This record gives sequence, structure tokens and C-alpha cells, in this order.
Amino acid sequence: MSSSSLSATAGIGRQSKVPKVGGGAETYPQPFVSDPKPEDPDQMGIGGSQGRDRSVYLAACRRDWFASKPYYPLYKVNVASDSDESSPWGAPAAGKTRVAKLRTYVGGKTFVSLQSRWIVGVGGYSGGIIIYDTNMDRVIRGPELVAAKVCPVVAAVGYRVYALCSRPSFVEDPNFVPWFEVLDLKDALITEAADGSLSLDGCSWKPLPSPLCFPGKLTPMDYIMPSIITVRSYVVVGRYILVSLNPPSSGTYAFDTEEHEWHKVDKEHLPFVGSATPHRNSGCIFLALSRENGPVRTYRICVSASSSPSSVSTEARLSHKGGALNLSITVFSVRSKEHEEVDAMSGHYLTSLDSKRFSTLTFELDNRKRSRTFDDTIGDFRPRKLFAKLMTYQIENPEILNEEKLRAVMPEVSISSQSEQIFKISSDIGFSSPTITFALSI
Repeated sequence: MSSSSLSATAGIGRQSKVPKVGGGAETYPQPFVSDPKPEDPDQMGIGGSQGRDRSVYLAACRRDWFASKPYYPLYKVNVASDSDESSPWGAPAAGKTRVAKLRTYVGGKTFVSLQSRWIVGVGGYSGGIIIYDTNMDRVIRGPELVAAKVCPVVAAVGYRVYALCSRPSFVEDPNFVPWFEVLDLKDALITEAADGSLSLDGCSWKPLPSPLCFPGKLTPMDYIMPSIITVRSYVVVGRYILVSLNPPSSGTYAFDTEEHEWHKVDKEHLPFVGSATPHRNSGCIFLALSRENGPVRTYRICVSASSSPSSVSTEARLSHKGGALNLSITVFSVRSKEHEEVDAMSGHYLTSLDSKRFSTLTFELDNRKRSRTFDDTIGDFRPRKLFAKLMTYQIENPEILNEEKLRAVMPEVSISSQSEQIFKISSDIGFSSPTITFALSI
């Protein structure tokens, strides 16, 4: 694939034809969504459709925060098949290709995949949105948020993208009100500027009601000593976005994306940290970390609208009642044939491939003296290379995730095999934190 770039300048759209991946040409302006009906309404966030080869996309955060024209390389890694042999640590790069330059600050952005085609990054101090089209191999700039959000909670439901402050501020930007916004891309148009860059027109971010767990009114003392509110975990289940906060806050809250209403669905937190990754296209099976840098777990999460008490998940020892909405969660442990858990570690990303496979991405900086460069801004040396390892796990018994009724008190997902791919990423000016900003499978 040829590299694509996004200029910081977004001009007025014009009619033009540019080369298209695989031949032909694209004419602009054109609808962002060619088919108003989502291809898979149950597939939200990370992941995608089955029946084709999978790839993992990731972006490296180069240290050029103060550059006039920063860019961050976007890489594509072809996932090893079951027949591929494992590679030893330090082996040559395996299937890594740089496909684009993201000409925007990626620090502070949260990335999700949309409809198994687009990679969407939202937030940061600039408050903008950036979209990479994996079919066209083009980068598109979207409208800025109403209020800048750093590392927001981002969820994709259909062709709508939601952004929620992960740590709301009560005084000023970033993370000031509105704390919750939505961008509907269904009627958006892609236009091309004079310099060849693409942008979205005909759409804008709209404020939404804040979660019930966020304060509605503040006293003078709250302004002097505001409470620290941090989102602990979140997941998209069908039409609902579920969030839990860090202690001392408690409970799980659900936002109905059709009714635009918040509900408290449980008095306990969601039983994982960070975001839960959709597994396969069922809409109710997810992968997530049971604790910070802890083992991977599989979760069956269901939200139902009912006035009656919800059922009790005896396997996870969780009982949920939330008025008009009921939440049910079943937890599956994930273990290898040697009965070892699939553990996370620092710099860990988790992504689902299909009903039988998922991958983890870990990385470490090369701190050898010969691989470092001197950084005048901090008066110290910074690494210029990092080694990344993509581990792909094959699930031996995926059928237990398909059953409506569980066969065991504590079900377990068994890993039958795993493959390892190693590759290296270099930057002459070093890396910023986080070194890799996301890893998504499409």
C-alpha cells in the first residue's frame, strides 16, 4: 500500500479524482456512508466481520510534540495463521507494513474501529477526530469536539461515535462540559482540499446528557476542592454503553443510545478494567483484563429491558437489578493446556480476531546505548527503537461461548495453541508516552 497523509489544513471541498486502492478512482465530494444500513449492527467498537484474513493496525507515538508538522506512522501487521511457526524473540520483522502517516497529535486520543473498515481516533488537547479508511487507504479529518477531551471513553454504535470524559473537569478545558457528546456520520460527506487532504462535512458533535454518576450541580466548596472522578471500565453492549467509575464511586451505569437516557443498572463495578473488546459478532461476548495488568478473561454481558428482577449469574456470583434495565454477566477464565493463565503486562493491548482467535500486543523499548539519541528538551537520552510482540491464541472450545445455558459452574476457555510474531519500529527522534497508542484488528 502507498502511504497517505493528512494535512492540518482543511479547505473547501472540490470535485476531483484520486487513485483508488486496487484501481479506479474516487470522486469527491462523496458520502462517507455509501450504505445507510450498517453491515453488522451487532458489531461495535473493536473487531469486525469474519470470513477473511485479519490484520492488526497500530500507531507509534514519535517524540515530536513541538514539531510544526507532526506525524505518527500507522502500521499494519498481517496476523499469522495457525500453520505459521513461532518466531524467537528478536527475529526479523514479520509482516509489518507502514500504511499511512497520521498528521495530527495522537497523544490523548482514544481509537476504536467502526464497521470493520474505519479506524477512528477521538480527543486530545486539540479536540479533533481523525479517521483512517482501511479500504481506500486514506486519512480523513473530522470535526472538532464541542469541548476537548483527553483520553476520552470512545464508543462506536452503528455509524455514531460517542465521546465521554474519562476524568471530567469542573473548571476549564480540557475535559470541561459538555462531558458527553455524539457524532453521527450517516449523512457526512467526504470533501477534498486543494492540497489533497480529506475532511468530513455535514456533521458535527452534539452534546448529550451527562452520566448520572457525574455531579449535576456544584457547591462553592466543590469548585475549591472538586471531587476526582475517573472512569474505571466501559463496554458497548448492543444499543447500550456501560460505564463504571473508580472508588469511592460505585455502581454501573448504562446509556441507551436510542432513547438518550442514563440508567443505573447495578450497585457494583463492571468486573474488569479499561475497555472490553467485542469477541466474534454475537454482540454479547467480550475480552478484557480482570485487573490492571492482570489475566485475560472472557465475559458474556447481556442487557435487557424488563421491569422484573434480572436473573442471577451464579457462575460469576453477580446479581443485577436496575429498574427498567437488567444486567447479567458471566465470567470465563482463559487458560492454556498447561493450565496457565493468559496474563497481561505493561504496554499490553488486547484485540479479537474471530470466534476462535484473539491476539495480545506487548512491546519494550530498546535501551541499549547504541540505540538511544540525546533529547535536548529533557537533557537525557531516549530510545530510538522498540520491539513489539504479537501473540495470537487459538481457542480450543469456542462452542461454550455459543451456549445459552452454561454446562459448568465455572466455565473455562481453553487455549489449544499460540503463535508469535516479532517486529521492530524505529524513530530517529525517539518516542513519546504512550509509545504505541492503540492496536485494533480489522
